[in-house]
Amino acid sequence: MTRLPHTVVAGAALVGAGAGWVLVQAWRLLTGHAPTPGWSIAAFCALVALAGFVLAWLSHQRNHVRHQPAEPRRGLALVAFAQALIAGGAVMAGLFAVTAGLAIPRLVVEAERTRLLHGAICFLTAVVMVVAGRILERECQTDPHRRGSESGRGGDDSGQ
Repeated sequence: MTRLPHTVVAGAALVGAGAGWVLVQAWRLLTGHAPTPGWSIAAFCALVALAGFVLAWLSHQRNHVRHQPAEPRRGLALVAFAQALIAGGAVMAGLFAVTAGLAIPRLVVEAERTRLLHGAICFLTAVVMVVAGRILERECQTDPHRRGSESGRGGDDSGQ
């Protein structure tokens, strides 16, 4: 499975930024003030990123230390989770970057400083999700040259 291209990640961040701008403007139009991201969003992003880091460490141990690649279904599931972390984190990072950025012109108001702080923290935890996804994606890849030289069959690990 190939790595998620950087252009897809950038596109996801742009989609998140566009959606964030629309949501903030609509919320402002309906209520008179911008939404403030809650701490629960940052905590959720941090927990999901932590899961990604733990799975990356476990995959590194299995694939590169013990040289026991995962069965194909598990490997595909891990790569799919990694790519979901990357794309989801990029969308959320774009959304929270806009949420925090729109608070900057109005920093004299205490509520806008709170929105900036909460938006920035949510943005950073979303970026950590992207980093965790990239690391997990990298650790799911096995080294085909090493596997081929160990088996003595030029990369055919079918056991036949």
